[in-house]
Amino acid sequence: MKKLIAVILTLALSTLAVAMAETTDYLGTWYLNEMTMGDASFAPAAMGMDLTMEIKEDGTAVLTAPSEEEAEQAATWTLDGETLTVTVEGENMTLALQEDGALKGEQGGMGMCFGREKVEAEVYEPAAVAEGATEADFAGAWKSTYVEMNGTYMQASLASMDLTAEFDGATMTLDGMYVFDNVTLDFAFSNGALTHEGGEDEMYAGITAQLLQDGAMKLTFDTGDEPLVLIMEKAE
Repeated sequence: MKKLIAVILTLALSTLAVAMAETTDYLGTWYLNEMTMGDASFAPAAMGMDLTMEIKEDGTAVLTAPSEEEAEQAATWTLDGETLTVTVEGENMTLALQEDGALKGEQGGMGMCFGREKVEAEVYEPAAVAEGATEADFAGAWKSTYVEMNGTYMQASLASMDLTAEFDGATMTLDGMYVFDNVTLDFAFSNGALTHEGGEDEMYAGITAQLLQDGAMKLTFDTGDEPLVLIMEKAE
């Protein structure tokens, strides 16, 4: 009997040790290194969206976002098999540990990837304006790749700023951004740039197109307040 009890205790302790090891895998500090939406991905830190998550042993968690007014948010967590559920203000974020050690999940249709170490984000900066651009250099089809938001650049598709532009002669046809539906506008070329002066019935007071040294095109919409800046690349 004593031998049977010893075996049972040994098995129980082994099972507990495995369970604790699995839980331990999730405890500690995690950094949000990547977010995805559809086929697009971006580094949150590159857009001032740093997020740190600390999973504590007592079933609580703390999410810290230095850029937000409420820098810290209290949370709770549960572990069901390999699924970690973090609950913040009644919202659940489900995550799972990957073979590479990353913690991945989804919330509100946005994919999230946490890592044990913070990955330094590569911040996109547009190249300088090219000197000596000619009107012919603008010819062809272009598509938006980046949009400026709060002083930083993010992928245009993530901000629903998909736009195509085709310059032919002295006109440019714009399509996208919920605003343009294959609208053709007149542009004038001067000092290496294309400009369109908007009318009273147009949303923008003016549009300026400039070529950059890396071959991209900078499209600036004069909104009367903060300008809307798109970086365009040649469409294939």
